[in-house]
Amino acid sequence: MSFFTRWELRDRATAKLVGGAKKQERALKKTGVEGKKAGAAIKRGQVAARASVTRSTASIEMQNAAMRKLGSLATAAGAAMAAGFAARKIKAIADMADRMSKLATRTGTTTEFLSTLRHTADKSATSIEMVAKGVQFLNRAQADSLEGLETAERWFRALGISMDEVAALGPEEMFFRVATELGNTANQATKTQAAMALLGRSGVELFPLIDAIGTARSDAEKFKLVVTEDMSAGAVRFNDAMDDMKAAMDGIQLQLFTKGFQDLAKVLENIATTVSKLDTDAFRGMA
Repeated sequence: MSFFTRWELRDRATAKLVGGAKKQERALKKTGVEGKKAGAAIKRGQVAARASVTRSTASIEMQNAAMRKLGSLATAAGAAMAAGFAARKIKAIADMADRMSKLATRTGTTTEFLSTLRHTADKSATSIEMVAKGVQFLNRAQADSLEGLETAERWFRALGISMDEVAALGPEEMFFRVATELGNTANQATKTQAAMALLGRSGVELFPLIDAIGTARSDAEKFKLVVTEDMSAGAVRFNDAMDDMKAAMDGIQLQLFTKGFQDLAKVLENIATTVSKLDTDAFRGMA
């Protein structure tokens, strides 16, 4: 067994303490290095996170901008569609009122009368043009009976309409009178013959309207479908103005294009002359 002196024991203890301190120092240094690495990694993660957030924010802003743009485009498209629909609707109404005015002139009636029957005519699968033909035929039958022609007079009397009424009633009142009596006629053969004699070939086709003649006026007034003379006059003026504007545009185009026809003709003539002078051998290699 070895025996150490007091000094040797002290030196050994001191060396042990020093060695432990150095180990601790190395451990601390290592911990510090690892801490720095961890800190650097955390910083890199923070930078990456901020970059990701920035990219996400930018992407969201781009999406929002795209959505706003789409919304603006949709709004503009909707406004354009609404404007187009409104323009077409205005033109359709103007055309209808204009047509009422022209038919009224042709039949000797008014736009109020024809527009009163238009809704009922549409519902009964006839047309206001067919009504106008019937009114025109009835006007001739009324005139014929007043001149003593027995055929027309006989069918007026068959419907219970006196010659005094034939002489006194205008085209509109006469049409309603004849239509009402035809609607009240139970015998189908008599109804058909009277309709054809007084309203022409369109008379039979007008039976659905004739059967509903009692509600024609009230329906037109209820739905505010009556076209007044002022309304039809405005529609005629509007359509005439549209036609004039179209004619003016056509005139401008005509002047612009016709002035260039001479120059275009010269160019085409020169091309034709040049092509005609080409040697056909030059094209054989291309075949």
